Amino acid sequence: MNLTKFKNFIQKNKKLLIIASILVLVLCGILGFLIFFQEKKDTNQHVTEAINTDLPGMDPGNKDHTGSVNADRLFCAIHETLISFDQNGKIHPKVASKWEEQDNAVIFTLRDDVLFSNEKKLTASDIKFSFERAKNKGHDEYFFENIEILEDGKKIQLKFESTPIFLMEAISKLRILNQAALEANEQEGLKVGAGPFKFKEWIPGDKIELELNENYYKKEAIQDSPKKMTFKIIPDPDTALLQLGEGSIDAVFDFPVDKIKNAKNQEGVKVVENKTAKCSYLFMNNTKTSLKKRKLIAAVLNIPQIIEKLGLPVEQLKTFVPVTSIGHNPDIPSHFDPNRMDDVRRQIAALSQEDKKIEFGFSFKESQEVMNKIAEQLRNAGFTVETHRPDLKSFIANAKTGDYHMAFFSDMHEMSYGHKAMLDYMFPGQKIGSNPSHIQQDSEVTLLLNDVKGQLSKEDYVSKVKRLQQIFHDQVYVVPFYTQNAYFLTNDKVTNFTCDSLTRTDFTQIRKSN
Repeated sequence: MNLTKFKNFIQKNKKLLIIASILVLVLCGILGFLIFFQEKKDTNQHVTEAINTDLPGMDPGNKDHTGSVNADRLFCAIHETLISFDQNGKIHPKVASKWEEQDNAVIFTLRDDVLFSNEKKLTASDIKFSFERAKNKGHDEYFFENIEILEDGKKIQLKFESTPIFLMEAISKLRILNQAALEANEQEGLKVGAGPFKFKEWIPGDKIELELNENYYKKEAIQDSPKKMTFKIIPDPDTALLQLGEGSIDAVFDFPVDKIKNAKNQEGVKVVENKTAKCSYLFMNNTKTSLKKRKLIAAVLNIPQIIEKLGLPVEQLKTFVPVTSIGHNPDIPSHFDPNRMDDVRRQIAALSQEDKKIEFGFSFKESQEVMNKIAEQLRNAGFTVETHRPDLKSFIANAKTGDYHMAFFSDMHEMSYGHKAMLDYMFPGQKIGSNPSHIQQDSEVTLLLNDVKGQLSKEDYVSKVKRLQQIFHDQVYVVPFYTQNAYFLTNDKVTNFTCDSLTRTDFTQIRKSN
């Protein structure tokens, strides 16, 4: 009886039940989609990355701050530029929508929809203020003669003494600050930018936190970006690898080349190899170390043997400018000749005990095993070597003030033109404390480095940069060691954690899933 009634009920309400069933299925589908979407959205909320050194400061107008690769990465995330310059040499609009070169000037037409993270509109006055401020601080990348605001702030003109071939790439590195915020409170004003992320907190020695800038003018670029990024300062790579494996961090920047094998053997860790022009050098202190001694040191160092014995995933760098940069000189010979080693040892044995001494500074960011192999080769040849591997800040200070006979560290070569690192490290006549090479007098190097900053054809530019490399080799101002790719680590949840050949990371493209 009950079954008969149930069948009759089904028959009478057949259409209604079908509609109700469809509605239930639709609602379940919508609910499932919303849950999936929310989970997908939540997974990319927060990405934590390890960096191996703290920032020297947060001022993009300070040369010492922009010289730090970690600070430069954060500046790219926080602050905007007029244009961008990709690794293929193509220029892209940013705050400037278009530009026009006229004689020794470039006129930029500005967008009118760019806001800073404090919701203030970015204007031509902010650009003029930012660039002039950095120039007045002595930042040599701001080498314009003057800036003029045109057409009631719709355009801005940068005037130069000459227009070098790398001009537009150089302009792409000039960052824009908010004038009103800096004038009100400089320390707080430095945190205000117009980039895709905004500064939240910096606890020195511990972490830096950024949040997504909801006022960013390129909305489509940040719609799937992380809402928050934490940069944990972890100097020890083994600790960083351990925390990545445990899941307390999501990624690691700049993992040492001598520890890549360990990372590849770690379950759940991905090694991301980025093709870059990171170069490692042995810089000589040319006021403390004679040319004769510099030549003997260079003649002892069997760099291919060090690379082979340590199994380093690197390539020997035979000259100051890497092969990927404009101006590379392929004709520089090696200082090391195994057939000359007996004579080299005799010359070292003839040195005084004082001249045999080498105070060897080594960056904490570099492989300690490489330091040990260099010291071993020098000691076996007859030198007395004292190694120093302090924290990075102390190492840089000691190298600049001339405490070491030689100092080993790396440069990222963040421009495609080879002269840039030369200006940073090799310019003669600078006061003690300016750079680690301490070249006090070399009129030809001075002349050439000034020339390459000027208006030259590409052929003339390359010729002069090649000549500079020959001088560096002949005078043993620096011993190039090796070039390497930049190695990042991630877990299985993170994608797009990479950098381009100029070591720039687009943080808006990082994704994190369940």
